Amino acid sequence: MFILYLLAKLVEITLSLVSLTMILRMLLPLFGMDEDNKFYILCCFVSEPFVVPFRFILAKLNIGQDSPLDFSFMLAYLVICLVRLFLPVI
Repeated sequence: MFILYLLAKLVEITLSLVSLTMILRMLLPLFGMDEDNKFYILCCFVSEPFVVPFRFILAKLNIGQDSPLDFSFMLAYLVICLVRLFLPVI
């Protein structure tokens, strides 16, 4: 039972860090940070594996292709938040 608790905490911490990097990735360009900045590249490196599956699914469904908004990014963040919300229940 203790190992399950530790595993749940590890997943919670990992998802918290990923959601933080996703928020930073979204906000950093607003403050003038360009895409060549190493911190921005690190944020992309951490968050992109969580966004790519949603980008693939939405492309297959042809959803949001003509929109300036990145729906895959928003959907990935929403799913991460929902998993973090329901994780203590498990």
